[in-house]
Amino acid sequence: GFSLESIRELLSIRIDPEHHTCQESKGIVQERLQEVEARIAELQSMQRSLQRLNDACCGTAHSSVYCSILEALEQGASGVKSGC
Repeated sequence: GFSLESIRELLSIRIDPEHHTCQESKGIVQERLQEVEARIAELQSMQRSLQRLNDACCGTAHSSVYCSILEALEQGASGVKSGC
């Protein structure tokens, strides 16, 4: 997926190829690729944090007074310990 602005730019290049270069098209694609790669890295970081929270909890039906997930969220997810 491209933004509407990027699509407009690509169509402009396609409509008038004599006044544009492949470098322009590639630049648009490279910019979007970098955005997607940054988003993937962000999502992978989020996945690791959620996995740590998930792994720290035993998931039993006991009271959430000592829930390791809630404790970790209060402290920040960096130092997750198993409280179950």
